[in-house]
Amino acid sequence: MKKIAANLYKSSMFVTVVLLLYALLLAIFVRTPGLVNYPAYLISIASFFVIFSLVLSVRFLWNRSVNDVLFMILLMIAVLLPRALWIMFVDTKPFSDFDLYHQYALNASLGKFHLWDKTVLVFPHRIGFPLLLSFFYKIFGGSLLTARILNLFFSFLSAVLLYLIGNEIFQKKVGQIAALLFSLWPSQIMYNSVIASEHIFIFFFLFSLYFYILAIKKQMRSLKAIYFALSALFLSISQFIRPIALMLIPIFFLSILFLSTQPGWRRRILHGIKVVSFMTVVFLLFFGIFCYIAYQLTGINMFKSSSGYNLLVGTNVKSNGVYNDEDARILEEFHYDFDTVHHEAQKRAIHRVLSSPLNFMRLLEKKYAIMWGDDSYGAGWSLHDISHPNKISNKLVHHKLSLIVLSQCYYIAVLFFALFGSLFALKEINFYGLPILLVFWIHVVAYSFLEVQSRYHYPAIILLLILSAYGLVKISEEKEICLPDRYLMNKSG
Repeated sequence: MKKIAANLYKSSMFVTVVLLLYALLLAIFVRTPGLVNYPAYLISIASFFVIFSLVLSVRFLWNRSVNDVLFMILLMIAVLLPRALWIMFVDTKPFSDFDLYHQYALNASLGKFHLWDKTVLVFPHRIGFPLLLSFFYKIFGGSLLTARILNLFFSFLSAVLLYLIGNEIFQKKVGQIAALLFSLWPSQIMYNSVIASEHIFIFFFLFSLYFYILAIKKQMRSLKAIYFALSALFLSISQFIRPIALMLIPIFFLSILFLSTQPGWRRRILHGIKVVSFMTVVFLLFFGIFCYIAYQLTGINMFKSSSGYNLLVGTNVKSNGVYNDEDARILEEFHYDFDTVHHEAQKRAIHRVLSSPLNFMRLLEKKYAIMWGDDSYGAGWSLHDISHPNKISNKLVHHKLSLIVLSQCYYIAVLFFALFGSLFALKEINFYGLPILLVFWIHVVAYSFLEVQSRYHYPAIILLLILSAYGLVKISEEKEICLPDRYLMNKSG
């Protein structure tokens, strides 16, 4: 059985290698030259410089793990300082979805819960994040600065969770490097001036995963139950903010099949069903409570969810699977009726695929390049419109192309190290890394059909930073990282 599990693990890691290599090639030779109009060889040289600098930094400046207290101080500075400076000088004007979040949060903080945009009738999940944001607006004041300070706060906490998860999956040094890679991530730094749901969402998403890993490792059954329950609780909060968090439920089940100490596949499957059933009950309990409160306040039923419209947009060949006015007209066509819009959108999407499957296959490559070859959303969204321009923000807008180049080169480096992390992981069987792969896979499959934006890869890439850190550490060290024996399996099984 161990041999079968090991072979399945290696096969999944090999698939990940192929997907990351494809993303890396598209980023270097297709997407980045298209974004900045620079030749691919210049992008390659600049990316190599970033890669080389990171390797040297880890090899000579971070050649061992640092004391926890000192590391937390350094991490706090590394995360908060550049982001605080960015939001100090870049006053991003909310627009589109971001403006909807801000305006509704302002109204809700004043007790005006029914002043929502009519698109909420079709997309109920859009009410979750601003409802939560309104709580902070009510306490600290309804200003953009409040929201941006929250972005800083949750960015730091997310970095801490990356460190903790990396430590649990691999070892302390890998966790520390993962957190530092996050702190230096240009797009994430710039994205902090945008009133987006990703900042708070990813914190609860990572928290859910962290408690799941702790639960798997704990020997005491009472502690296991508590950690599984906490994982489900944080999963319900993240699902309330963005309706993609639920992907962790099947991921948890599949991971248990490999991580369980139960003998035989049958017992492992039964064990997985018991654990996931317990977590699902806890999840539904808390998510139900949150949705009930939201319904009482707003009249919006957040239990309703459908991807019909996103499927319609994602199959539009002319728009390359991104938002477009043609598909958006279906909302008014059917008077923002939830059931009718999504049902009709799904029918049209299926018709598009079946009537021209070859065009859809061509579309897949373009969407893959947008989703996995592009990390320009930070510069794109944050510098889209500035409310109160100043000398520094004007210079940043003027050099926006350079910031996109920086973002892309850093992102290419992350993909490069994640690719090598996957290759190194082929030699060492570490089932605790499976959730990282599965989150990435689900994103790849789902967004092959759904609407794409480069920022939609955020939850997958933030977890791939752990794999990138592993690859970076392995490349930087002469000796291989020695994982604790309990995490490793020999080929012989």
